[in-house]
Amino acid sequence: MSRKGLFSCVLLIAAALWCASCEKDEDTKPTPTKWPLKLEYMEVVEIPLAGELHLYGYFGDSSATSRVVIDGSPLPEATPGNLGSRILSWKPWHVVCQIPAVTDPMGKGTVQVQNKGLASNTRKLTAWQGEIRFRRPDEGTLEREVLFEVLLRADADPHQYATPRQPASHFASGSKAHYSLGGQGTSTYGSDCQVTLIARLDPASGTIYPRFPLTDGPGLSNYFRSLIRFRNQRFEVEVIDVFKEKVSTLTMTSIYCPATSVATSEHNLYGPPYELQTFQLELDPATKKIKPGKLTHTGSTEVGLIWDEWGVPQYECTMEWEVMQVL
Repeated sequence: MSRKGLFSCVLLIAAALWCASCEKDEDTKPTPTKWPLKLEYMEVVEIPLAGELHLYGYFGDSSATSRVVIDGSPLPEATPGNLGSRILSWKPWHVVCQIPAVTDPMGKGTVQVQNKGLASNTRKLTAWQGEIRFRRPDEGTLEREVLFEVLLRADADPHQYATPRQPASHFASGSKAHYSLGGQGTSTYGSDCQVTLIARLDPASGTIYPRFPLTDGPGLSNYFRSLIRFRNQRFEVEVIDVFKEKVSTLTMTSIYCPATSVATSEHNLYGPPYELQTFQLELDPATKKIKPGKLTHTGSTEVGLIWDEWGVPQYECTMEWEVMQVL
């Protein structure tokens, strides 16, 4: 074979090998994998009779198969044009849905996002029930007490986000505040003659339910309000308070020489002092139960009793709670 023929043969063989290589590369080119759905963490904003559940992670674009599943039961299915009555909004990184009250089977439990044949990991929406008791003694048998019966829920499992994204929430619907007050107390002070004051507060009791939005405002005769954030494995209670107008009658008897006088006035219910309205409810990492706690604060009489200078006694009021159980 001539040198020219040999060179041509080598070129043909090289070309054939190159083409075979191309076919092999094309045949074995990996198919792009689907981006997996991921539920990174959740936040709850409580609303009347329900809650808004905010899911963060990666969920893909909304589709006819977009679903949020709680304890195996899906919320109403969504479509691109209609996200359904329970899924409020859907973005690839943030899904918002309305969930029922804590006491409903779908108000808590294991949460998962499903979309286009894929399913995310699961996270647990945990709920708690407990009591927070405020006691405010005064002179003699005078006392005011408010028992806050509270429901809470949150994503209590660890995640990497330290700062909540949503506004502060509240105690969940179904929470309530039971109040009671009454009693009698006496004081004396010196004047031209010694004066004795007797304060009698008619017994009264009742229940106040949360008001939404849970904020103060003019012309409101009663409320049970709260402001709460969940962060770093604890509920940060920024406000817990009650107020109700004209719940009782205060009778003040003044005995002095040479006469006695009696005056009556309508009495309002007030909640904890500012110093007891802010505290933290901490979780036990092992059991997820809320640990017990207690705060104290001292104050003087609230019913107008008078003593000689420096003679006003101080009374210790408390805010206390036992272990709060996981529902």
